[in-house]
Amino acid sequence: MKHTPGTWKHGLNYGSVVSDKTDGKLYGGADATEHYGGYLIAESIAEQNRDIIAAAPDMFDALKTIENDAGQVPAWLWEMIQKAIAKAEGRTACPSQS
Repeated sequence: MKHTPGTWKHGLNYGSVVSDKTDGKLYGGADATEHYGGYLIAESIAEQNRDIIAAAPDMFDALKTIENDAGQVPAWLWEMIQKAIAKAEGRTACPSQS
């Protein structure tokens, strides 16, 4: 499963996070896109959680990059990365480092 593409950022209203691109679906239609300032990812997000949600795609991309260097990172870090990627991809299994 892929996440909504584009740059995620704070929306204009209701503690929202939006993207500048769509996954092909308009949640709430064009009026909602104008109202939120982009394509809605989530709303009613507590202020202390908005930055981490907006940064999620960037962090995921960084983890996937590090994952490609499996032999170059300590085993404990590699396992943390695998767990985070599995969670982001909706999986629960964590493969062991080979």
